[in-house]
Amino acid sequence: MNNNFHGHSYPHGGEMNPNTYNHNQDYQYVPNADPHQEVSGWYEVSCVEAGAGVPGRNDAIRALAFDPVKELIWAGTAGGMLHSHFASDMTRVVSSYVAEPSADPSITDDVRDIVVSSHSVLAAMGYGLAVLTRGGAFLAAMRADTIKNARGLALNPHSESHVCIGGESRMLAIIDLQQERILRQATLRGATGVTKALWGASDATSSLAIFATSTGRISFCDPATMREINAVAAFAGATTSIALSGYFLAATGIGTRGGVSYFEQHVKIFDIRRLDTPMPSVAYQAPPMYVTFDAYSSHLHNTNGAMWILSPEGLLQCMDISSIANGTPAYPITEPIQLDAGSDVFTCMAVSPSGLLTIGDTGGFIHEWTSTDTVKVNDSSEPLWLSPITTEPPSPSLRLDAILTSDIGTTIPKCALPEYGHSYLTDELFGTQKRSDSPTQPSHHRIKPGLPESLYERHPYARFPLRVRDDISASAKRHTSVGYAQAPHSFVRNSEEGHKASPVVKGMYGKHRNKKYGKPMSSGTPSSSKGVEVVRKLDLSKPYFRSYYVEMDLVAWESFEGFDFLKYNKSALFCGLENALPNVYVNAAVQVLYFTPPLRRAIGSHTCERQWCISCELGFLFHMFDLGGAGMACEAGNFTRAFMTMANAGALGLLDGPHALPLSQRIENFSRYLLEQLHQDDHSHEGSMVSNLFGTETVSHGTFTPSKTNWERRSRPFQHTLTYENDESKQHASFCELLERSFSQDLDPTRAFCEATGQFETMTQRRDIRSLPNLLLIGCNSKAPQYERWWDLSDKADDVYIRSRPTASQQLGIEALEKASKAAMERPHKLIQAMLVDVTDGVSVSELEGDDESWRTATEGEPCFGYDKNEVEMGSLNKGDQSAEYDLSFVIAHVPQLEFEAGGSDRGDTGRRNIGGHLVSYIRVPQEYRDRQKVEKSQSKDMNLGADWWCFNDFVISPCDGFGEVAAFDKRWKKPCLIGFVRRDVWQRVKACKLEHNANVREVLGTEDRNAAVGLRPGEEVPGRGTLLGLDCEFVIVGRDVAEIFGDGTRKVVVPSRMALARVSVIRGYGDLKGTALIDEYVAVREPVVDYVTRFSGIAEGDLDVGRSLYKVTSLKSVYKKLRCLLDAGCIFVGHGLKSDFRIINFVVPPEQVIDTVTLFRVSKKRLLGLRFLSNTLLGGDIQSVTHDSIEDADAALQLYGVYMKLKGQGGGPDVFEHNLKRLYTYGYLKGWKVDVEDPFVIDWKDTAGRKSDE
Repeated sequence: MNNNFHGHSYPHGGEMNPNTYNHNQDYQYVPNADPHQEVSGWYEVSCVEAGAGVPGRNDAIRALAFDPVKELIWAGTAGGMLHSHFASDMTRVVSSYVAEPSADPSITDDVRDIVVSSHSVLAAMGYGLAVLTRGGAFLAAMRADTIKNARGLALNPHSESHVCIGGESRMLAIIDLQQERILRQATLRGATGVTKALWGASDATSSLAIFATSTGRISFCDPATMREINAVAAFAGATTSIALSGYFLAATGIGTRGGVSYFEQHVKIFDIRRLDTPMPSVAYQAPPMYVTFDAYSSHLHNTNGAMWILSPEGLLQCMDISSIANGTPAYPITEPIQLDAGSDVFTCMAVSPSGLLTIGDTGGFIHEWTSTDTVKVNDSSEPLWLSPITTEPPSPSLRLDAILTSDIGTTIPKCALPEYGHSYLTDELFGTQKRSDSPTQPSHHRIKPGLPESLYERHPYARFPLRVRDDISASAKRHTSVGYAQAPHSFVRNSEEGHKASPVVKGMYGKHRNKKYGKPMSSGTPSSSKGVEVVRKLDLSKPYFRSYYVEMDLVAWESFEGFDFLKYNKSALFCGLENALPNVYVNAAVQVLYFTPPLRRAIGSHTCERQWCISCELGFLFHMFDLGGAGMACEAGNFTRAFMTMANAGALGLLDGPHALPLSQRIENFSRYLLEQLHQDDHSHEGSMVSNLFGTETVSHGTFTPSKTNWERRSRPFQHTLTYENDESKQHASFCELLERSFSQDLDPTRAFCEATGQFETMTQRRDIRSLPNLLLIGCNSKAPQYERWWDLSDKADDVYIRSRPTASQQLGIEALEKASKAAMERPHKLIQAMLVDVTDGVSVSELEGDDESWRTATEGEPCFGYDKNEVEMGSLNKGDQSAEYDLSFVIAHVPQLEFEAGGSDRGDTGRRNIGGHLVSYIRVPQEYRDRQKVEKSQSKDMNLGADWWCFNDFVISPCDGFGEVAAFDKRWKKPCLIGFVRRDVWQRVKACKLEHNANVREVLGTEDRNAAVGLRPGEEVPGRGTLLGLDCEFVIVGRDVAEIFGDGTRKVVVPSRMALARVSVIRGYGDLKGTALIDEYVAVREPVVDYVTRFSGIAEGDLDVGRSLYKVTSLKSVYKKLRCLLDAGCIFVGHGLKSDFRIINFVVPPEQVIDTVTLFRVSKKRLLGLRFLSNTLLGGDIQSVTHDSIEDADAALQLYGVYMKLKGQGGGPDVFEHNLKRLYTYGYLKGWKVDVEDPFVIDWKDTAGRKSDE
């Protein structure tokens, strides 16, 4: 086995555990557990070889089991060895040879299965059953023809003295371990042998013995008689694994097709109560071979069906199958994890009651995984009687020069590392002088004396203690025996190369000061926290600043004032997108689709009843764009959530994580995948809008060479890919020549099946285009070897200069970028602005010059964009399907992470965002978008409202310097990924549908529900423009935040917590029904709930379960439609803290339709008053005394608004309101913001002048 530990398996950094040192065994890697750094929370603790093994024999792991009493992991090997390891540090405790002795050393008896009881350890062997003590001593070796070649063991859940056993002899037996005899036996019907055994207990008295067979048949037997009471044919071949949880039985196995065996792609699920009723199977990305249920994860995620699935190649994932009986697909609890065993394969898997996961492979290694910060087998275990076989290290002592620094940027690290009694490893990262005991030791580290020199080579990613520079130690602030110092820019925390990389200069987003750029760059929001790397002031007039990644200040984002998006948006027209969520790389593509008018109108008019419809979610997002403005940024949370549930999105590498494709490739595949999904969602009779816009009629044809048989196949792709020449002499071809080659090309010969001859033959093939699309979408094929050469993205002299001087200042890096962007804009551009494409006789592409007289506006004589249909009469421009004039519409570019920034991977990261760069879109905005809003002159002082081209960089939006900036590319600035051209006669060829936002309110809300007393009553007036409605929402937590915590207790949130809508209540604020519920619905949450926060939400476990809830539970999409209908009708929502509610719901409401009592009853720069305090003081009620209720809270907000109106205008006046508000704050400070029953707050209806106001 390849025993090199790879970085993706150990993301937290760790150190060699000195407690595990022994000359007779390998070292293991024990990382510092920090689950906040993992997306799914799971990480590999250790990977060690099981025991000493038998010399010269294959010691592949055959079986794994956890001790129910001790903190031990038991492993059986193919060499007949039985080992136990202490779980916390994998120290070997017991190694026993349990196989049948043989005169021939090449013949071994492997351990097939292991069961551990509270008194003994049982192993299924070729000769029968081996019974051992925990110390490894034999208690019994049972031999009988009935149990010969045993394969499966299972303990009686009601009595550990009985064990069922089955093997290759087709015999089933129950063995009494105390009397050492066979109690009952039977012959297995319809099978050649047993592969696995289970003994399940349905209740406290009854049980069931389950046997998986080599013929795919699963047999259910009564243990009292060993008679088969039921059976199911699960697979055509052998059953490889079975697992039982409650009444759910999961099985994996082998199928056959045409006499050839293969692993089934699905995990079969059965309900043991109704075996005759089929249940949906669980599709897996790789052929599964092992399956087991995890009780700990089930309890953690509030389910009873957490199931681990493992393929032989090491693809591991936990799925929730609890709702599969209702037709709901299995929900992934964790992201797929790709294990690494080199050339070996995985052979077994086991999970402990406390959630510790172990996996064995053919190389004899045990992989230990956990999601907690402690490694435990049981919640409470007995202590081991054995002392550790390794020596204890010297007592640690704290030293000031042992500070572990961190890449926090603007914060001071607060961590110190204890020093053990040996020399530190030196590190090039800190510029320390290298020391070595001997010339043979590696120059980049120093190992504890006495340890093997190969230690570092076998564990290259271990995080050994580091020694910082003397200047850092000298500048550290001392507190007792611990010192604190500013983190150097050269250090990369938790990086795989953190202790090996050369010093690097931190990027633009760190805090720095220089003469040219003035003030230090940091967060510009008043409430920003230390360590938030947001550029304070961007000079958006410069091209290279427009594409910089700006990280949101999450502290300000979650505050009442919110993040200031307005200063990053220079349009005053368009709405940006937030970038704090996973998979936000899709923002660039979403913006492009929104500024495609025909598609935007079609998607906005799409409606369906499916819960997770990507077209509906995209339409909702477009609707938010229409309502939002420059001061807002929409959150694409619901859209990305729906995207994450789409089939094969993860398997195709489109989701953030360790298996994600590089960003430039991912966006190309995502656009192709998204268009296909939108096409499938459109069921119109005239064809989908995606097909009408992007569809290209393509013909692939060829000839089978031997038989001279011709073939032809037609297709309609939505996206095309550039094909570059391999010949270096043709690398200087123009864009038109490159496009001609990509449209029509001869493909490489291949072998395929010829139906005419019934044989495989060599086939030549060619692809041609027969008709042109209305919107030509081109992928730049960034993975091609010739990609960078053709786009002139190779290394430049300045690029090499920066790399050769890693200590260069940030100012030098910024100046180099400025120089590179200017040089790129001055160079001749490869991309063209307009072109004529003709496929009448072959493919012909030619560039259209800017002075083309055939394409002028009637008034100004300037080139007209295809979407701006009102600028010119275009009837004469329709040239048919085989000839078209195109204008450049958009470019999506990849902005790489700068060379002088901290390194990372572009496959997703939960701690530091923008790992691997980000995407920006350059869009030529159609005139209809620019004419929607009128901006006052005072607001448009610094805004180029007449610009055609705009740069959309998440929420940073700014006008461009025309086509010259869009078509300029440089390896350090931006690289092209997707290019879009639109036909000039597009509106002549595409039928534009009218976008309607207003739906029938009565039809959407429905009539009154007698059970819930909600809905519109017969004859009730429909809510319309200006109607007051009280609104309150309750939420549950589906994902906790990920934060970096420092030694002084401060924390920096790097990934915000995720909350899901659980209940929505809308209260009437009008008419005779004022105060009654119009909408009151509980929302089904698809993701596992980690915290119901019942004290603040009023939601208890089971309230959101359709099968268990006492309330009306509906889908999020249904609730969203109702709220959107009321919004489009012009209703005004009254509530308390609605801004945060709308943000979590992913709902944009114009400010004129929101009345928030938080802002009504607030003195400037003073604390916010809670709803309970306001209600108890101003209304005299007592709400939220035990828990929260959304109807009660919404009604209280409506009443508070009534008090405000009475104080402000009707019954008082401005002076009366201000006077009482100040009195209310004074009362709150004196009473600790609680109501004193004996001294209640009384409204003073006299203003400051002492005049009595009318009550």
